[in-house]
Formats: sequence, structure tokens, C-alpha cells
Amino acid sequence: MTGQPISSKSANSASSAAPKGLLAVWFRRLANVGFAIAAAYCVFLISMLFLASQKNSEFVGKPIGSFELERISEQGALVTTLLEGPGAHKRAFVLWATWCGPCHSLLVDLRDRVSAGAIDPSKIYAVSITEPLADVAAFMESNPIPFNVMLDRQGLLAQAMKLSGTPTVVLVNADGTIASASTGGFGLASKIEAFVSER
Repeated sequence: MTGQPISSKSANSASSAAPKGLLAVWFRRLANVGFAIAAAYCVFLISMLFLASQKNSEFVGKPIGSFELERISEQGALVTTLLEGPGAHKRAFVLWATWCGPCHSLLVDLRDRVSAGAIDPSKIYAVSITEPLADVAAFMESNPIPFNVMLDRQGLLAQAMKLSGTPTVVLVNADGTIASASTGGFGLASKIEAFVSER
């Protein structure tokens, strides 16, 4: 029994089907690797947030202390400011960095709430951690911030809070004691609004 001759058309289609099948296999493998990397990264982030929350809880009820920081004035000049623990009212300190995407989202959310009259801007202190004035000024030029912007170029507040990530929100009572400290996560702007609005 003799076999049927294979036409050149069917041979070409068979050869073109093989690479497609091989590519599909590799795409599936790459997708699985990508999923594994993404899953590992999520586990890493969750574990980091958990460790940060454990560490932040150590500060609750303790005095925040006093720090000499630099405030950026409306004219863009630096004004050395003594940030003392006790104050006239409750305050929220947002420890952030210009390269931190979640920090941008939080600052924009706070800006919108201030513009809507939901938050008193004098009660919010956005403290840039160990960054030069040029970087912070460039950020503010494209993202105006209608509340206190401070520079902690020496990382004094960051060291005192054993900062493990940004954004970190430190809520301080009028007597200077720390009510809570939160690193990352959702709902930080709402938490700040609720805290500083309490009497």
C-alpha cells in the first residue's frame, strides 16, 4: 500500500503550526513565571505591612518628641521650624518621598479633602524624608500641596519612628502623645480626616 503524496500546501501549514504551538507553550510558561513573581511580591508586601504594623504599635501612647525640621514657605524658602510634641490641636504627620507612588495618591487625596473644607490644612504636616529641596520643590511645582510641607533631610523623625516604609502616617494628640502610626494600606486619608476632626 502506497501513501498519498503530501502537497506542499499541507506541508507548509504543518510547519507553520509547529512554531505557533511552541510559542503558545512558552507564553504559558512565561505567564506562570510572571504569576509566581507577582504572587511572591504580594506575599512580600503583606509581610512587610504586617511587620510595620507590629513595630508601629510600639509607639502608641508615647510622646513624639521635638524635632528641628525645615518648612517650605509659600515663597519656596526654607524656614527652620521646631516641631514640638504638645500643640494646640491634634495633628497628622505624613512621612513621604517624591519617588513613592502611594505617597502621591495620599497627598492628592488629602489636597482634595482640604480643598473641599473637610480638613484643616494647619493640622497636616507632610514630612519629606531624607530628600533634597530641589526634588521636593519640583514635585510641588506640578503637585501643589495646600498644607505644611517639611523637610527631614537628616532623617531625624524617620529614625525616631524606626521608619520601615512610606507613606507612614503618625497621628499625634494635642498633648504630644502618638495616637497611632500606620505604614501603607488603604483609607489613610479618611483616617487622618476622622482623627484631626475629632475634638
